[in-house]
Amino acid sequence: MAHDETTQRDYTGLDRLVAKIIDAFLVFGASATLAYYLVFFSRLPAWVWYPACVVALIAVGWLFRRIAGQPGPQPRPKPGSSGPLVALILLCLLSFSINLFTLRPDADEFCFYHRALHAAEHLAQPISLHHTAHDLRDLPPISPAHLLSTVEIAAALLAKALHLPAMTVVHQGLGGLTLALLPLVYFLLFRILGRDVWPSLAGVAGVLIFLALSGDTHQAWGNFTILRAWEGKCVLIALGLPLFWAFISRFMRRGEQADLLRLHALMLLSIGLSGSAFFLVPYSGGLLAMVSCLTGRANGHYWRNLARLTTVLVTPAILALAVVSPFFVAMSNFAVWSSPNFSSLRAMATVIGSPQAAALHAALSLLLLYHHWRDRRIKAFLFYAVAAALIPIMPLLDALIVKVTMAKAYWRLAYAIPLPALYGLAAACLVDRKNSKNAWWALLIVVVCLGLFVLKQPAINQRVIHGLHQYKFPPKQLVAVEHLSRLASQNAVILAPAQVAWWLGLLRPDLRFVATFPMETKHAFDNYGQPEEGIKRRQIAAFLNAPPVTNPNPEALRPYLTRASLLVLPRHAPRQAVEKALAASGERWSFHGDNAGWLIWLKE
Repeated sequence: MAHDETTQRDYTGLDRLVAKIIDAFLVFGASATLAYYLVFFSRLPAWVWYPACVVALIAVGWLFRRIAGQPGPQPRPKPGSSGPLVALILLCLLSFSINLFTLRPDADEFCFYHRALHAAEHLAQPISLHHTAHDLRDLPPISPAHLLSTVEIAAALLAKALHLPAMTVVHQGLGGLTLALLPLVYFLLFRILGRDVWPSLAGVAGVLIFLALSGDTHQAWGNFTILRAWEGKCVLIALGLPLFWAFISRFMRRGEQADLLRLHALMLLSIGLSGSAFFLVPYSGGLLAMVSCLTGRANGHYWRNLARLTTVLVTPAILALAVVSPFFVAMSNFAVWSSPNFSSLRAMATVIGSPQAAALHAALSLLLLYHHWRDRRIKAFLFYAVAAALIPIMPLLDALIVKVTMAKAYWRLAYAIPLPALYGLAAACLVDRKNSKNAWWALLIVVVCLGLFVLKQPAINQRVIHGLHQYKFPPKQLVAVEHLSRLASQNAVILAPAQVAWWLGLLRPDLRFVATFPMETKHAFDNYGQPEEGIKRRQIAAFLNAPPVTNPNPEALRPYLTRASLLVLPRHAPRQAVEKALAASGERWSFHGDNAGWLIWLKE
């Protein structure tokens, strides 16, 4: 336990400050999630979340104060200069500024936030058990796990209480908070892994550089964290997983009740962030704990801590039972998440990138493992990184794992590989005085190769850099949907392309749509028991998104024109054929011009 003694001697006031901020994040996140579940499952009106959240904050805060009142080691913090504090603040501000000056819209938020915005506009009603975006009011949700996602509800309800635009709070408030916390989370991880203060700060800088460079694919680390930090699943990857790595690493060594409490709170919070936590957190955390036991020199202390750690699985087990209970709308068709040509290698490559990138990541892992062979804590973490990379691509084993994750979500297992932390550790080595020159040059070469030869498309590039903005919407679509928002009447049903529906529905959650995502629409009606209707609406979605210029057939719209009051089509749509179909409907429709590339008709 010599390393733990060293950590206690080096414990600083900065460590205590970071620990308190992280604890405050856990307390609020767990309390907001717990309050949501109490209100949701008891079918109380949505407004009850506010007092329930206050009560939960008091209870969880008291529990943390009682059990985790002295975060970290017990000795008095070692006095030091203000330099590390200033450096960490600057790193937090730099990370925070990424959210201010980058714009990478993502339509997935429509699937999660529309229901949350609907709840905020209907505080006197229970939070909906159904899909809220389509014109039919009792469609099943995308999945039961979507109903357990709480971060969107909390953000929308807080925005309502503050009388602020909900999506501004989401995009700028939640996104900024996530990125401001990211340096603190990785600083905590590196300190728990035994790095000194300045090497830990260098490690945080290395993490930010890696994330800024990692943009080769849509699911690359940078694109999925720092550029979409307001989405629950991205918050889970950016903050949740590294916190699990930190607390599990420390708990397996020391077995403190305070860290077990933190892990319980973090598990609850993680499920509230994303349904992916049901499989990703047990996989990642359990694997790290097992590797810690195997590298712990047959120490029974580690195995006892592993047994205690299994209590963290109680929360996901209870919620998983709730998901399959009659409380939720029964769903039988999950084809939207299946893939007939599933390949674990292709799935992992969507995050890892090219074979060259995978080779570089592997080389860095082995180099770090060689360099830290005598450091038990980092060695366990590095062995975990190697195992997390190999297990999902093992033949036969991947066929078992995919039954849990489903094919379309399998790629998220790649985030269990702690690549940002590995490059952060490399950066820490570069400024650590204890390292030899050979290690310094080797790690420097790896980092240079990363930037110049492997990650060819940085996440932060000219296309995503943008001036100060209110919403993370595509600028061209924002002009159109703001205009449409003024035209649409309250609770109107809209016929619009997906590129319009996604953003209009977030500005005006009272609006309903005949079709949204084509596959999502079909999935909803398949589970509603009307697959033929789902096929029809998918065909309508195809026409709305890309109406053919030659031989157009807008007749498919006719059955839905009686309920719709606004029609939007791309500029190239065959206007004459569309207006003929509108005239044949027997109702008066007027053309409202071309706005930002969209043709608009309004029912009179």
